[in-house]
Amino acid sequence: MRIKYTLTNTILNQIYNFAELHGRLYSYQTKNKWSKELAESIKKLSGFAAVSVDKNLPDNLDITSKTLNLDKFLQRSTLDEYIHYTRILDQIGKLFTNPAKLGIDFIDAVHLDLLNLNNPIEHRLRTRVRILPKPVWDNGVFKTIKLEVKTRPEEIMNKLYEFTEWLRENFASTNSLLLAGICHYKIAEIHPYDDANGRLSRIFDRGILSLKKVDNLHLLPIEDFYLRNRERYYQLIEHTIESNDLTEWLEFYTEGLLYSINSAIDILLKLSGGTINIYTNEYIDLTPKEEELVKIIRDLNQASGAEIAKKLHVSRQNVSIMLRKLTFKNVLTRVGENTSSRYKLALTS
Repeated sequence: MRIKYTLTNTILNQIYNFAELHGRLYSYQTKNKWSKELAESIKKLSGFAAVSVDKNLPDNLDITSKTLNLDKFLQRSTLDEYIHYTRILDQIGKLFTNPAKLGIDFIDAVHLDLLNLNNPIEHRLRTRVRILPKPVWDNGVFKTIKLEVKTRPEEIMNKLYEFTEWLRENFASTNSLLLAGICHYKIAEIHPYDDANGRLSRIFDRGILSLKKVDNLHLLPIEDFYLRNRERYYQLIEHTIESNDLTEWLEFYTEGLLYSINSAIDILLKLSGGTINIYTNEYIDLTPKEEELVKIIRDLNQASGAEIAKKLHVSRQNVSIMLRKLTFKNVLTRVGENTSSRYKLALTS
């Protein structure tokens, strides 16, 4: 199997910018105290986007909010898909352990796990030509486009074999980001199963990034990029199949990685109350109690000294000292005067 693409300036620039931000984020992530919250928020966003193909999620969706209600956006069946998808995200590091094992049986096992079925009848390889109705949003207007799956059922096994052989032969020599993008495209092109091919493509490219140690902490919510650019995504898959040239697809894929690393940095900035800014390399060190205080104000939007003291289980005097210190460091902003004054994060001012 021959993979054709050109390394354009767009691809190279996006890889370069991604690598710079990735290095900064991972450097902070290995030592900052918001790691668990960041990973959980990104897992939630990734799973949310992966199963929301018929939703138009708002730009201001606060994935870090503890009051975010998934039922508001997802029906029961889709919520089950979300649960299965995020469970596999948790297991990616254990699933993708050895490039030598990335064969047809491995793809089959991941797909079956993704469906989480007791009766695997829906897991069988596709046996018919498919016309896929794909929901998209165009400037706020919902519409459906139809895509024909080009790989015929009788070609599936041979194409899967060629792909997995190519993957194992080229795993070490191909740029990690390009390799993940190629894997995503090939599964989408072959479309081997009747259901969950899109989720399988996403899991597979995430698995390659994990195995290649690019995203072993799973901090890239690239599913959100696909969701917000779904019509472009479908059109590029179709165009790439027709042209047999992956250049435009890889431009899109590396754009998605850059979008994802920026999303992760923005989420970390919000979670940390503005104390970790990867873009400017600014880091404000906080004591454990100050971290708790920032989390309280972040979750409440704003709070009085008395409210904070009650939640922290410390004296009002100690809270006043912390509030003055964090205001001086430009972490907090005071709203109002005297006994009616409240505090909010300077980031939201």
